[in-house]
Amino acid sequence: MAPKRGGGGGGSSSGSSSGVSVSCPYPFTDSVYSYDDYSWTLVAYFVLDCLFFVFTLIVLFSLCCVRKRHGNAKRLVGPIFLLSLLCALTGYGLKIIGTMLRECKTTDYYTYYDWSIAFGIFFYLANFLLLVVFVWGVNILLRERIGSGRGVYKAICLVILGVIGALTCGYIGLHSYNQWTVTPDGQDANVYGKGDDETKLAMAYYSLYMISVVASGVLSIVTIVSMRSKRMAIGSILGWVIALTFCMFFWTLLMVVEWSAVQEGATLNLTYTTYVALDYVISFFQLFSYIAILFLAKSSAWDLASPADTNSVVYPTTVYPPQPQPQPGYGQVPPPQQQYAYNGQPGQQYYYQAQPVYNGAPAPVNGNGQMVQVK
Repeated sequence: MAPKRGGGGGGSSSGSSSGVSVSCPYPFTDSVYSYDDYSWTLVAYFVLDCLFFVFTLIVLFSLCCVRKRHGNAKRLVGPIFLLSLLCALTGYGLKIIGTMLRECKTTDYYTYYDWSIAFGIFFYLANFLLLVVFVWGVNILLRERIGSGRGVYKAICLVILGVIGALTCGYIGLHSYNQWTVTPDGQDANVYGKGDDETKLAMAYYSLYMISVVASGVLSIVTIVSMRSKRMAIGSILGWVIALTFCMFFWTLLMVVEWSAVQEGATLNLTYTTYVALDYVISFFQLFSYIAILFLAKSSAWDLASPADTNSVVYPTTVYPPQPQPQPGYGQVPPPQQQYAYNGQPGQQYYYQAQPVYNGAPAPVNGNGQMVQVK
C-alpha cells in the first residue's frame, strides 16, 4: 500500500491513444522515460501488486475463519478491520487493471493517472483504517478488561485519530489533485501540480503516523503491565501487541525514508532498485500488521475473563476428598430429647422444653422432678 514508484511509467506517449489492441504482445517494453533500468522496475511493481493482492485475499479468508471460530474476536476484527482489508484489496485490484490496460495500449499513458487517483484513495484509506484498529480497537479493548481509565484513553485515542484523519483527508486531496493535473482533463485545464507541497505534506503525514503508532504501542503495553500486576491472564496478548507495534512502526519508518529521499535538495539518493526493494519490504510489513491483529484477536486470553470481572482476582482452589461421617455406636450418648406438657386447662399454654442430658439420664428440673408449667 505504499505509493508505488511504478505508477507513472510504461506505456506509450499521448499519441498512441487512438488504437485499441485486442492482445498484449509487448508489455513493459517501452517507456516514456529514458532510464535503462526503468522497464524492469515496472515488471517488479506489477509482480508486487499481484502477489500482495493474493496475500491480502488470503488474509480476508482467514478473517472469516477467525470470526467464525472465535466469538470474542469480532470485537477487534470487526467492520473497520474488514473495511481496511477491502480497501487494500480494491487498491491492488485497480492498480493491476490499470497497469494491464496501460501496458496493452488499451489506455494511454496520461489516462492511466485516472486509475492512479482511484487506487491511491483506497490505499490511503486502508492505511488510516488500519491505524484506527490499532489505536482505538486494541487500546479500548484492553482498558475494558482493566475496568478503569477508559475515558482518558478514549480521549487520547480520539485526539490521535482526529489529527491523522484530518491529515489523511488533506493528503488524499493534494495527491489526487497532482495526479489529475497529468490527466487529459488536467492538461486541458492548463494547471500545474504541486509536487513540493505534496512531498512536505507526505513527510508530515507519515512522521505523525509513526508517532501515533509509537504512542498507541506504549499505551497498550502500559495497560498490559497493569493487567499483569492485577494477576489477570494476558496469554499471548503482550507478544502480539509488541509484534504489531514493530510492524506498524517499521513500514512507516521506511515510508519516511522514501519521502525524505525525494525532497528537493535531499542528500539521500536512492536508486530504482532500492525503491523497489523498499516497497516490497513496506508491503510485507503492512500485510503482517493485519496478520498480527488477527492473531491478537484470536488469543485465548480474551476468553478467560469478561470485562465485568476484571476487578476480581481468581485464585486456584484445592478440592478435598469427602470425609466419612462417624456412625453412632454402643455406649454413645443420645441427643437431648424434647418434652412437652399440656394439662388441658383453659388458657394453658402449650410449650416444650429441651431437657439436658447428663451421662445418659435427663437432669431434674426441680426438687420433685416435675415439669414447671408456664402460666
